[in-house]
Amino acid sequence: ISYASMERAEEILDEKSDLHNPENPVYEVKDGSIEFDHVNFAYGKNADKLCLDNVNLKIPSGSTVGIIGGTGSSKSTLVQLILRHHQRQPALGERGCY
Repeated sequence: ISYASMERAEEILDEKSDLHNPENPVYEVKDGSIEFDHVNFAYGKNADKLCLDNVNLKIPSGSTVGIIGGTGSSKSTLVQLILRHHQRQPALGERGCY
C-alpha cells in the first residue's frame, strides 16, 4: 500500500459525520415501516434548488417498492435519504419524517 493511499484511508476514517439526530430521536422502529411527511432535500447549501420537494411517502413494513423515473429525477437521492446517507431539510409546515 502506498503512503498516499494510507493517508487517504486515514482521512476517510477521521471524517466527522454531518448527520445529526433530532432532539428526540427514534432509535427503534417497532413495525419497520418508513414514512416521509412533507420532506424537502437540496444538495449542499443550495436550498433554492430542491431535488425533492414536499415528498410524502409511506412504505409499510415487509413491502417491496420499486422507484422509477427518468435520469436525474432524484431516485437515488430518495433512497439515500431513506438510508440516512444525507440529512434532510425540514419543509414549511412539516409534521415529521421517518
